[in-house]
Amino acid sequence: RIPSDAAFDHLAAATDILYASYRSFKQSSGFLAKCAHLKRPIIVSEGEIMARRVQSFHLGKAIPEGDPVSTIAAIHTLSQDLKDPVWVRQFSEGCERYAQQHSSSNFVDILLSDILPASAAL
Repeated sequence: RIPSDAAFDHLAAATDILYASYRSFKQSSGFLAKCAHLKRPIIVSEGEIMARRVQSFHLGKAIPEGDPVSTIAAIHTLSQDLKDPVWVRQFSEGCERYAQQHSSSNFVDILLSDILPASAAL
């Protein structure tokens, strides 16, 4: 276990790619904001809100949950992407947009946008 938020931030900043492919995790995570702040691409599980946000903001890759072959492929792809100036520019712009739109000052709007579409389907 990582002993503190500061230690976690230090470790995350030392990586090239972050991994958050949680099993059966349907919510979002503050990890996406950390990814955007640190400007590190992230790998998440397909099919849930984190995948939609990663794809929409160009923050990394979404992979099938629990698939090690896809994990390796995503790491390889992102490693190559980090060498592509066009991809890096799009990624950086996505990080900036994500950080702006998911700031604490926008929390209520974000929460309502995540809840209202789901409740409309009921």
